[in-house]
Amino acid sequence: MTNKLRLASLKNCSPRLIKANLEFPRFLKVFVIFVLSLLLCLLIACPDQSLAETRKKNTSQQKPVKSAKKQQNVKTVKRSTKAAKAAKANEENIKRLTSNEVASSCRSSILINADNGEVIFEENSAESLPPASMIKMMTVYVVMKKIESGQAHLDDKITVSPHASKIGGSQVYLKQGEQFTLEELLEAVIVQSANDAATVIAEHLAGDVSGFVTMMNEEAKLLGLKNTIIRTPHGLPPAKYQEPDLTSAKDLAAMGAALIKRFPAVIAYTSKLTSTFRNGSFTMTSSNHLLKTFPGCDGLKTGYTIQAGFGVTATAKRDGVRMIAVVMGCDNGKKRFNETARLLNIGFSHYRSVKIVQAGKSAKAVVPVKHGENAQTSLITATDLTVTTKAADTEKIVEREDTCNELEAPVKKGTSCGSITYLIGDTEIGKVSLIVPQDIPALKGYGKILRALNVK
Repeated sequence: MTNKLRLASLKNCSPRLIKANLEFPRFLKVFVIFVLSLLLCLLIACPDQSLAETRKKNTSQQKPVKSAKKQQNVKTVKRSTKAAKAAKANEENIKRLTSNEVASSCRSSILINADNGEVIFEENSAESLPPASMIKMMTVYVVMKKIESGQAHLDDKITVSPHASKIGGSQVYLKQGEQFTLEELLEAVIVQSANDAATVIAEHLAGDVSGFVTMMNEEAKLLGLKNTIIRTPHGLPPAKYQEPDLTSAKDLAAMGAALIKRFPAVIAYTSKLTSTFRNGSFTMTSSNHLLKTFPGCDGLKTGYTIQAGFGVTATAKRDGVRMIAVVMGCDNGKKRFNETARLLNIGFSHYRSVKIVQAGKSAKAVVPVKHGENAQTSLITATDLTVTTKAADTEKIVEREDTCNELEAPVKKGTSCGSITYLIGDTEIGKVSLIVPQDIPALKGYGKILRALNVK
């Protein structure tokens, strides 16, 4: 049917029918568009599905890699957490240590700065307890003082007495009539902790053991050891009806500090793990295990009896800082060394050695010189000064300069004229003298007149 015929036929139809016939092609057009759109969507969906499957496959292959990476991150976090916990624990440990809240595994203990005697930690440190062989530090101190005064010499020959040959405990098995030098016997006392050697030395220097013990007590008083009563030169347990040696951790620390400060040569003996005696036929071995297990340890003395328990007075030096730790009445040998090492470690983590000034540093002030060719002079520090102080306090050090008002010529080079004092807060930590750096001749007669007239 042509369009003309169709239009002719439509003229005879109702308006409603005409409208419907005219709209039919539009509906068909919409339907076709819908079908085409649906087909297009299907075509697009298929590649997306394939891509999704490919992505899913790739994702499944990559999962182990992601998992491994995650585990690595977890390990890193664990390491960081562990380091943070360790740092926090160290801070808390130092805080607890310095606030006397540490529960020690020994009956008494103390940690001091050997350079100035400052107490860093103490627990029952003034309690009088049997020291066992640690009392031999005073024996060595008396011997060294006798040598210092010229009353004894390291090469002195000493003959073993019948009494000394019968002393038991730790020994070098001295026989009556044998002869040894004072140095050989002294080394036996320090390294082997030989009770027989301590006895024969006491007899030689004082005539008998009782006289030597009197010397030991006198030295204890001079050192201000208030909790110390000495009754033997060796520290062996007392016989029936006898009293034991008594001292405290605080006194032992002071004793050890005095020994190595006044007689540093003893470190050559106290630092030995082994040595020989009797022409090399007898090997002496130190019982201070810290000499081989704790870096920097070079002394001093161990002690043990059933009554005293296990104890040690130990010293160590690191980076110019020297610490002394004492433990007494520990349950076993391992505990005494572990506790001592713990104390020393915290001491070293807490303190630093600081060189405050070098010799020759110029002072700020100048001093007038009366009748001198130089009307005034500068001053310089006489010596170096190194102090041991808390690491946190190194930035708080201040200096106070005190000089003489005037010098009168002639003035010799090196003449003292005041000092510089170094302080942390109100506490003095060190002092160094100020000296004149050069000779200053006096003016001649006419020079004084010219000086008075301000001409020269």
